[in-house]
Amino acid sequence: MVKPATTKLSSRGQVVIPEEIRKRLGLEPGAQFVVVGEGDVVVLKALKPPRMADFKALLDQAQQSAEAAGLTPDDVEQAIQEVRRESEGGPGHQRPDLRHLLRRRAAPNPRCVGRRPIRASAHPR
Repeated sequence: MVKPATTKLSSRGQVVIPEEIRKRLGLEPGAQFVVVGEGDVVVLKALKPPRMADFKALLDQAQQSAEAAGLTPDDVEQAIQEVRRESEGGPGHQRPDLRHLLRRRAAPNPRCVGRRPIRASAHPR
């Protein structure tokens, strides 16, 4: 079992995490936390950046969905440009929903027949 440690709150609202805990958890200066307080309990949860493998899985899923919907790289680029144009409206202008624009483009459309599907290699970005 891990030995508990004590710390105190500074006048500036800062709490020092004991060195042993920082080392064991691999916490470096600048680490970010989610803080939850309830009653007399405060919980700090370290935020870890997602791994690149997580992004790849999400990208693969998005590409499969786009292919199934019949979207091409040109359709996606056109939808992005449309959103950018529409979002340049004046005060009170609501930003358009990109999903709505893409759904509109994903409807069965003869112009999509024979066009290349979206793939990671299709976009050099």
